[in-house]
Amino acid sequence: MKNHILFTVFFAIACYSCSTSKTTVQQGDPPKDAIQIAIEDFAEKCKLYQEDSIFRIKVWNYNQHKDFLIVSILGLRRKIILEPEDTIGSMGKSENRFYERDGKLFLWRDNNYPINREALGAFQRYNLIEMDSLKMKYPEYSRDDSQKAAVYFFCKNNLAIYKRVITNRGVGYFNPPILKCSEN
Repeated sequence: MKNHILFTVFFAIACYSCSTSKTTVQQGDPPKDAIQIAIEDFAEKCKLYQEDSIFRIKVWNYNQHKDFLIVSILGLRRKIILEPEDTIGSMGKSENRFYERDGKLFLWRDNNYPINREALGAFQRYNLIEMDSLKMKYPEYSRDDSQKAAVYFFCKNNLAIYKRVITNRGVGYFNPPILKCSEN
């Protein structure tokens, strides 16, 4: 009898721990959860993951795509410009969140999160920071219009439903994929 109870408990724990993150993401912050899902999908299934080691993530909010939460991932080929007001503890204007996976860095801007030492340390490890004490803003850099990004369209009411589009067009300049976003 004791073995039967232990087996049942073990089986229940194993089933619970093997459930996918897609079914449990609705519990938290939708943009943060969508970013997490996009990073995992990008790293595991997208060939663009092999082309760069630093990626910029952006969460888009378009009125014409109000049923979608849109997250794009693009290889970053320039430095982050820190302005004098981008100090630890401030909201700043620069990227302030990051995630590292397999020696690769994903970074993004979170309007609800202050700049911290951990993020600045990660950006320094990847030699990404450039100071802008003269308020010159961005340095001249070449832009590659052929560079492709992975753009994820998530159903706002169910983040487990999403599609990835690989494109070199900006969000808003191509038709979104068709998703069946059913109401709960």
